[in-house]
Amino acid sequence: MHLLAAQPGAIEDGADAVDLGQSPGDIVLLSAADTELACFAQAHAGLDDGAPTLRLANLMQLGHNLSVDRYADR
Repeated sequence: MHLLAAQPGAIEDGADAVDLGQSPGDIVLLSAADTELACFAQAHAGLDDGAPTLRLANLMQLGHNLSVDRYADR
């Protein structure tokens, strides 16, 4: 059995935490399918100015636990 040297509180999955930098929105849609995100973006673009704001993000960009926490906090 092999044991990996790890530090407490560290995530050793090779991914770095990211901040997508999105502003808050009325509706948030997370999906791993880019086609779904593109479809919702196009549909939202056709709405009038009074429509709720929409934020779209690919779940694959939020693979790191800290990335999810940052996104949810914003």
